[in-house]
Amino acid sequence: MLVSAARREAAAILKLETRLTAAAPRISMHYSADAAARIMVDGRALADGEVLTPVRPLLLEIEGIGTLTIAPTRSEDTAHDAADLDARRAQLAALLQRVGAASLDDAERMLAERRAIEADIAGATAQLKAVAPQGLERLQRAHDDICAQATALGAAQASSQEDVELRAEELTHALESAEQALSDAMRDERRSSEALATNAARSEEQGRRIAQLMQEVGAPEQRARTRAAKLAAFEAARANLNAAVREATAWREKSPDEARFAEMKRTCEASEASLHRAKEELASLRRTEAGLEGELRSDRAEDVSARVDELTAQLARAETRCRDLQEEAAALQLLSGEFDAAAARTHERFARPVIERLEAYLQLVIPQAQLTLGDDLAPRALRRGTVAEELTRLSDGTQEQLSLLVRLAFARLLADGGTPAPLILDDALAYAGDERMGRMFAALRHAAKSHQVIVLTCHERAFAELGGHQVILDSWDDRRAAA
Repeated sequence: MLVSAARREAAAILKLETRLTAAAPRISMHYSADAAARIMVDGRALADGEVLTPVRPLLLEIEGIGTLTIAPTRSEDTAHDAADLDARRAQLAALLQRVGAASLDDAERMLAERRAIEADIAGATAQLKAVAPQGLERLQRAHDDICAQATALGAAQASSQEDVELRAEELTHALESAEQALSDAMRDERRSSEALATNAARSEEQGRRIAQLMQEVGAPEQRARTRAAKLAAFEAARANLNAAVREATAWREKSPDEARFAEMKRTCEASEASLHRAKEELASLRRTEAGLEGELRSDRAEDVSARVDELTAQLARAETRCRDLQEEAAALQLLSGEFDAAAARTHERFARPVIERLEAYLQLVIPQAQLTLGDDLAPRALRRGTVAEELTRLSDGTQEQLSLLVRLAFARLLADGGTPAPLILDDALAYAGDERMGRMFAALRHAAKSHQVIVLTCHERAFAELGGHQVILDSWDDRRAAA
């Protein structure tokens, strides 16, 4: 209905105007007692004590001095609200133009008049049925019969003049009553026909809508099969979730703590340093070996064999030491790889339950998006379609909302694990627009079905649509004064 749509647009316009007014600066003017001139705004004098809350640039004309322009600061949210306000005002004007009304009150009046006319038509239809229960044709025939009788009476001769006059008077009254009833019945019939045509059009539209809905939801047997399949999938997902939680708990108990992991990492780094030093020592020994071989070729003294044997023994020991260090380094590298793989598997097992619960909330707020978590399970990147954006490149509002969704996923994980904990939000959604705030409200309401959600805020109007139980704290001084 166009009037209902106009009501919704008017309510949205009032909400946006209230929000923009709350964010706008407050300007008040107080004239001195001997002030001879007045400040002009939009062609009128600004009254003493009048308060202005401009949401757009305001021009003040000061007589004898000049003009003063006050431009309110525009943030991303206020600019979005202002654009949304203009669009909704245009939409409201278009709706009022379609119904031929100058204002919402005029449209409401026209709707009330239409309903009164429909009620009159219904009453006229009932009256028509009462006057002519057998239909207009039967009433027309009765009217024709009375007219014929009156004509025949005028032409026929009667034995008594008084009886003729009395009968003529009765027939005349009957004819007048019949003509009045016929006129009323025809008028009621026209109204009933118009109402019937309107109702037929509405019935046809409702029939098309019902057929469309039936086509969308399918036959009852198909709906039953779909419901059974979804219930089975839900139970299977719940079983897999419980198994994943148990497995994650087991891995959490088996995995090394941070201190042990740091110690193993330091050991691996020390072994790699030892391997590097061994390689350098081997290279030095090989350079020494090359130099000694050169000396052997030039030295023909008797102790050459002994010197060669000594150097050969040193070389063998160095090569053995090098092989030992290489084997130790390979083992440490293998151990480091195993630790990295175990850490990746542990992160995957910890992150998977959180991501699975995060998916439902994320689709409510940012459909068709995927969120990647870092090693500390904090949001790292947001993928929309084929484009992945780092968290730091997103707006402050989007970062705040993604962080809130991750907290909701953790709270849902605790609730599903049998240890529910309340989630407390202090002045959240400070940078959210109307559409994004509505989606976040839907996510919070969905989360409140599994665990407690406590929202602390000083923006009561903005959070009024969230619902839930509202708790308001009174001032201690006010209660003492009341007592």
